[in-house]
Amino acid sequence: MGRRTKARELALQSLYELEFPEKELAEVLRQQADRRGSHAESEDFAARLLERVYSERASLDASIDAQLENWDPKRVSIVLRNILRLALAEGRYFPEQPRSVILDEAVTLARKFDSEDGSRFVNGVLDKLLSDEDSAA
Repeated sequence: MGRRTKARELALQSLYELEFPEKELAEVLRQQADRRGSHAESEDFAARLLERVYSERASLDASIDAQLENWDPKRVSIVLRNILRLALAEGRYFPEQPRSVILDEAVTLARKFDSEDGSRFVNGVLDKLLSDEDSAA
C-alpha cells in the first residue's frame, strides 16, 4: 500500500474520531499514526490534508450538499461524508495528484470502511464534484 493511500486512511480515521467532542486534530492524528506505525511522509500528508478539510469544511460541505440531488444531506453517513470531504479537499488544494487517482482512492476507502453501495455513492458524487471543479478552474 502506497504512502498516500496510507495517509488518506489515516486522515479518514482521524476525521471520524474528531466527530466526537473534546478531541484536538493534532493529538488525534498523532494517536492514530502511532497505532498504525505510519511513515513520517504519510503522517505529514495526512496532517496537511486534515488541516485543509478543517479550515475549508463549510465550503467543502456546501459543494457536497449541492451535488446530493434527491438526497437529504443528513442521511449521508459520517464515514462517506468524510471521504467526500477528503477527496474534494485533495482535488482542490493538492493539484499534484491526478483526479483519477483521487477518485479511485476515495472509492477504495468507501469500499473498505463502508460498503459496495457506499463506494458507488462516493464514485457518483465525487465524479461530478471533481468534474465541476475542473470546469470552474
